[in-house]
Amino acid sequence: MAGQGHERPRSAGCRALFLASQLAIASTACSPPANAPDRTVLLSPGALAQTEIPVPSDRDGILAELAPLPASTIVIVYQATGPAGLHGTLESIATVGGFERQNWNLSLTLPDGVRAITGSVVRTPDELWRASGDDVGQVEAAPLGTVADAILRRSIEQRERIVAEIRAWRLELEQARDEAPGQRERIAGIECLRVRVGGGEVCTWEQARMPLRYGGSVFSLRATHVSTGDSIGASAFEIPPLAERLPARVRADLDQRLTRVADGDRAELVRLLERDTVLRAPASTEPQPSP
Repeated sequence: MAGQGHERPRSAGCRALFLASQLAIASTACSPPANAPDRTVLLSPGALAQTEIPVPSDRDGILAELAPLPASTIVIVYQATGPAGLHGTLESIATVGGFERQNWNLSLTLPDGVRAITGSVVRTPDELWRASGDDVGQVEAAPLGTVADAILRRSIEQRERIVAEIRAWRLELEQARDEAPGQRERIAGIECLRVRVGGGEVCTWEQARMPLRYGGSVFSLRATHVSTGDSIGASAFEIPPLAERLPARVRADLDQRLTRVADGDRAELVRLLERDTVLRAPASTEPQPSP
């Protein structure tokens, strides 16, 4: 019976932690490529639209176009609080090209003592891994690498048009921020945009697509430290080889979607760059044929 009495706060704490980790991922990296310093110009939305920058012809370069950052690496440490006395830290690490990692270390005070809640999420261009505690976790396909490979298979002319659309879109976002900055505040030395989300409020570092603060009825999250340009080892983004691999299916319309992007379809471009819109793990654990 004691275990049943503790189930509710434990579940609430886990749900808050899961939401926090998902927020850190959505407010949308292997070590950066060896030639990443030569591509730092791509990390500025304004520079992205400069036509004199050559269009990449390699995978690392295309990934840098798809997932730029305002610095070669970013590390954010958050203070997290939630229901039933949940408290602790969340660390988020990102590098150019779609490599991200979140680590959380929380404590939940229960009548029989303090319970630790730990876990990690790793996203690379090709895989997404989640694990709690000492579990090996589960890994599923992530879409960014597939999009980059599909762009590289296009003709040089088509690839140039797609990259030009991506750069122009990012420049438009930068111009829109200048014209309508919205409600802003500074957290850990970084300016962020405040937006109401559901029953809470998030303040997002827009250029990095990373939250600096979230406050809601279920949990709260606030950045206490931000550093950029740190050296991050390749092991930060390694996925355990024994992790359970979920089946995935490839959506067959990727080439058609890229054609629409090349033709200037901004709505399609936004959808293409959203998380997990190209590859999805099916609900069933049984392999399913590609459509």
